[in-house]
This record gives sequence, C-alpha cells and structure tokens, in this order.
Amino acid sequence: MLQATGSHAGKTVLVAGLCRLLARRGLRVAPFKSQNMSLNADVATNGGEMGWAQVIQAEAAGVPARVEMNPILLKPRPGPAVRSCCSAAFCATRRPTIA
Repeated sequence: MLQATGSHAGKTVLVAGLCRLLARRGLRVAPFKSQNMSLNADVATNGGEMGWAQVIQAEAAGVPARVEMNPILLKPRPGPAVRSCCSAAFCATRRPTIA
C-alpha cells in the first residue's frame, strides 16, 4: 500500500513505476484503487469507465485495464448533489463487480 498526505504527491507515477519494475522481474502485478474521485476517466478493456491513473498503471504492469481495478469512480459536478446516500444504502443498490 502506498500513501501520502495529499494530492499531487507523486503516488500515481510511483505506483506505475513499481508495477513496471515488478512486472519486468516476472511478478504478476495489477494496480487497484477502491474509490477514485476524478473527471479524468478512460475506457477499460472490458468496456467500463475507470480512472486514467489506473489505466496507465495497468499498462505499466502489462495487464489489461479492467473496471475491477477501480470499481467506484466518482465524478464531481458543480452545483447541488445529484444523489446522496449512506454507504449501507449505496452497497444495497450496487451490483457486485467481481463474479
């Protein structure tokens, strides 16, 4: 696990580098970020949308970018909240991402 005290600390680039290094050493690696808030999204190989950082990290690891690597992508919008709910209500309405 890699952590930092804030945004723009270099976590994404460092993880991409670690993915590449470990993949070149023959290890099977894949990036994972459980929740991401970003307007910078990309299309995963299985058709879903995920954060661009995890797509770059997957490419560095030499694996296809899959939505399961970034299952919750929150996109901020200006203005009032479109939907608000507690985590229990959110989880109750969500379909499992991994079969």
